[in-house]
Amino acid sequence: MRMQKNLLSLAVASSLCAMSYSVSAADLKPTLYGDLALAATYTTKSTSSGNASASLSDNLSLLGVKGDAAVLGDAKFFYDFNAAFDMTAGGSKPSTHLGMIGVDSPYGTVSAGRDHGLYNDLVDGSIYQTNWFFAPGMSAQYVDKAIKYVSPSLGGLKVGVQAFDIGKDSTTGKTHNNYVAAVNYAVDGLTLGAGYTSYADYSDNGKFTAASDQNQFAEATNTYSGEVLKHKAGVSVGYTMGKMGLVLADTMFKPADTGAQNTKSINTVMVTGSYAVTEMVSLVANVSSTSQSDDGVNGKKEGNIVTLMASYVPADNLYFSVELQNASKKANASGLTGTLSSGGDKSTTGVALGATYNF
Repeated sequence: MRMQKNLLSLAVASSLCAMSYSVSAADLKPTLYGDLALAATYTTKSTSSGNASASLSDNLSLLGVKGDAAVLGDAKFFYDFNAAFDMTAGGSKPSTHLGMIGVDSPYGTVSAGRDHGLYNDLVDGSIYQTNWFFAPGMSAQYVDKAIKYVSPSLGGLKVGVQAFDIGKDSTTGKTHNNYVAAVNYAVDGLTLGAGYTSYADYSDNGKFTAASDQNQFAEATNTYSGEVLKHKAGVSVGYTMGKMGLVLADTMFKPADTGAQNTKSINTVMVTGSYAVTEMVSLVANVSSTSQSDDGVNGKKEGNIVTLMASYVPADNLYFSVELQNASKKANASGLTGTLSSGGDKSTTGVALGATYNF
């Protein structure tokens, strides 16, 4: 009798769930989306014995599907998956770029998988408005093996936590979890962001090593300027007034004690200004300055980078840009310019023409 009662309860509950689902099933249609993106680039040589470089490159072309899986009361279950492919190589080597599932409710949003980076979303997403060029301190836009929670907006305030690269190293057997906590406050034209990321020890000997996962610039997510990090913290302040926008940011990177690197904190200060000339044309200027104290053994890191960009958006799904970037000699020598020009002994100037079509 008890078993029958349990089965009856289960049947009723299943029917109620089915009814809740069927009410909104007609609206649960997947959306196919993507973009085709190219960039033609030219960069002067970064070393005295090197050469200038020019190329036509894919700028993260994507093909994906997203939508709602179910709507139960106030909770909406969603999914988002896309794959990146290289248009310049005939669409070869497609790979997962984003793959997550989640639930959105009045209590906040929880998502898991290969997900958007929380630090990028809440703290420094508005700082980096370049289309092609690397800018110092860019946090990962996407992170692997992640679980994230973001609160609903409470009077303009959002709070979030995320764990990423969750798991155990197959070689060392060591557990490595990275954690992010961040807040964002937005009201009228003012936006404030603050965040902290704690990086895991990926080795089995008490010394931090680079993670196996990489950001969009093919660098380990727990490294910066060639240094393996223990943690980082940053703040950003943005204000938009009419056609003008200004964002100030200060980020501190703390290298771990690997015994082979400068463990003094690296500090990057950045200013980004934007101006909407028309509804279709915008101008952006980004200036960064990075410094690290000399520890007397491993030297220091420092350098300045200036990036200018003009964008033209003739339609909602069509975007063109032209960028000019100059990295100082010290910025190249300090590895602040990403993987392309790091370690150079000359200042470099680069030009990039970009085009993106969204569908």
